Amino acid sequence: MRFSRNANICGVSYVPVKGHEMESEEKRRDEGYTTRNLEYQFIGQVTTCAASEWLFRDGTKSYSKVREEQDKNPYAGDGGTDLKPYPVDVKGSRMRASGRKPMQYNFPLRPVERHKSTVYIATLAQFDDDFHCVKVYLMGWLPESRITSKTVGHGVFKGAHLTKMRDLNPLPSIHSTLNEKLTTLGIKMEYKTTCRLCKNEIVIEINDDKDSAAKGAGLNLETWIGNSKVLCEPCYTYKETGVRPTNTPPMKDFLFE
Repeated sequence: MRFSRNANICGVSYVPVKGHEMESEEKRRDEGYTTRNLEYQFIGQVTTCAASEWLFRDGTKSYSKVREEQDKNPYAGDGGTDLKPYPVDVKGSRMRASGRKPMQYNFPLRPVERHKSTVYIATLAQFDDDFHCVKVYLMGWLPESRITSKTVGHGVFKGAHLTKMRDLNPLPSIHSTLNEKLTTLGIKMEYKTTCRLCKNEIVIEINDDKDSAAKGAGLNLETWIGNSKVLCEPCYTYKETGVRPTNTPPMKDFLFE
């Protein structure tokens, strides 16, 4: 996937800045840190954008929505969920001018970067000489359950879990449906919302047939569900029959008057 300099890559980046009074050597180190940090952040954003477009195929709308929400609280971590609402953590690295092919790279994962019940997608970013264009390679995926306790004992990857790119699980085609992609990753296609009456959380599993049927009728399920247009089963039963279901969470009486 290719993204030009004018691509819709967004996000707030906060880089620590020291006082103006510093020795020249310290200043050079600080500037070097700032440059590297900005580079790492940009690589993270452009690779996440590419992975989001691969998964959702919506012209980066899902990516932009997640970034807008994240920017409201820039100091909070994402918990390893780059492609919300699904537990997918996108890991990006830059390809250096070493002549190596993508499959000759490794996928490093440090202990602090691991998250429970997460699926990792490994990516590589290749910039042209003047940084006008970047090519993103989606290399494959790996579930948290496959990460072993063995780490590298020396070198640049010391302390990291290392997997060769060629040993990753292959990703489905970009033309596959969302449900097919999620099934391959071992993730259920679902929406989370709250009941519009009792406010209890509802998790709704959706398959491609239901999603396609809704879109065919001009209904966007994500928007509809996200706007709390649904009722949980106990509230729906009461609404239809007037009978309060047993063995259900407590519900306020005024909701049913």
